[in-house]
Amino acid sequence: MGSGIETEILKLKDSFQQAFRNKPDQSFVSSLRTAGHTVQIQTVGRNLTECITRALRPSFSPPDRITKPELTIELWSPSETGISPPAIRKPRTEARKWPTGIGTLMISADGRFVGSEAHNELFWLDRQSKCLTGFCASEAEQSKFFKGRPLFFPLSVWHRDRGVQIIHAALVGRSGWGILLPGQSGSGKTTTAIACALAGLDFLGDDHVGITEKEEGHWLGIGLFASALLEPTQRSRFAKLRHAGIRGRPPPPDKELVFVEKVNPGVFQRQINIKAIALPRISNTEHSSLSPTGKMEAYHSLCMGSMTSVIPRPAHDDLEAFSRLVEDIPVYRFNLGKDLEHIPRAMHMFFDELASS
Repeated sequence: MGSGIETEILKLKDSFQQAFRNKPDQSFVSSLRTAGHTVQIQTVGRNLTECITRALRPSFSPPDRITKPELTIELWSPSETGISPPAIRKPRTEARKWPTGIGTLMISADGRFVGSEAHNELFWLDRQSKCLTGFCASEAEQSKFFKGRPLFFPLSVWHRDRGVQIIHAALVGRSGWGILLPGQSGSGKTTTAIACALAGLDFLGDDHVGITEKEEGHWLGIGLFASALLEPTQRSRFAKLRHAGIRGRPPPPDKELVFVEKVNPGVFQRQINIKAIALPRISNTEHSSLSPTGKMEAYHSLCMGSMTSVIPRPAHDDLEAFSRLVEDIPVYRFNLGKDLEHIPRAMHMFFDELASS
């Protein structure tokens, strides 16, 4: 018999398989490619599948056509399938725990198992077998964070195991080139990313994205979720978003959820070459503008934003990667003006400048 966590995961897998067998009309298989790896997603429950699809944007295909996955996700909805979660032994004495605003995060003593637990939700990632299994609350009980960033903690750990650091930044692009927008909350990341997405520029994230160094001096940005979280007053400034906000249970308590593919299909991208860093700052000017700034300011912004808003917290290796990134990539300050329509125009001019340099 394995550890208590292993036993718990086996019970979860048994319940998932029971739901998958008993509800073939509500069982779906999809896949996506992220950072060069294939992820297979198996869901049972139509509302649950819709939730995962809106945020992760997988494609649906027969299982035999899915390349050998580097991660298999198995999720079911007890409220939709009638398959109750198994009885779980508590407390989990062999797991370290961290209560957070999005639930309780758990890691086994040997680091093999990573879990997250919230209101009527439980997920475990087995890093050795590359499988993530769990159940989800009903749609009415799901938090806005889960709807917009499903499986955030285990997926962050899985990406990090593959050399992708999750950072607190937005990322927009054009024609395969990306501009990374790091900054703390309130700096203008979401406003910039949404304005650009509505104007047809590529959207890879407004708050959490991945970065990875493919070769010396060559950095890729990874889009994780096709969603944005913004304050109601902020959303109301965009005419196309006035009826697009999704409310729900906190967290976060003061923001609404928007799915960018619903308002401008085709803008979400999973991967892009990072060509510049632009630090957004809200200004009192009418129009937005860019100006060069110091490398140390960019490094500080990357570190402080990710230290306070990314789980798991950046490790020493991540901080060294941030240092290499700002040394390799030109750094600017993006002065965010009041005219929302001018934001993407300024970004287009910036891309033109990068292309000609």
